[in-house]
Amino acid sequence: MAPENLDKAIDLIQAELKKYVSEPVSQQELADVQSNYIGRLPLSLESNSGVASALLTMERYELGLDYLQGYESMIKEITPESILEASQQYLDPDKLAISTAGPPI
Repeated sequence: MAPENLDKAIDLIQAELKKYVSEPVSQQELADVQSNYIGRLPLSLESNSGVASALLTMERYELGLDYLQGYESMIKEITPESILEASQQYLDPDKLAISTAGPPI
């Protein structure tokens, strides 16, 4: 990124976060993301390292060995309203800390 665009980029990030906590995502946007998550799961399990990573994640977060069997239905249960509720609970754009690195302007 060009250093002269830093303030513009920060403003855009803040505006997008404020939008994210004030209005639900569109149903189409959610459907696209859900399809992506569901579709990439089998691909992530095609290698030994992918299987090992999935098992490690299930163990680390105590998801249970049947986690992958219910994965698709869990993803499909997510609604725009549940995303909005979670974002309002965990994100506060007014308390955003932004750190940048690079050459001075």
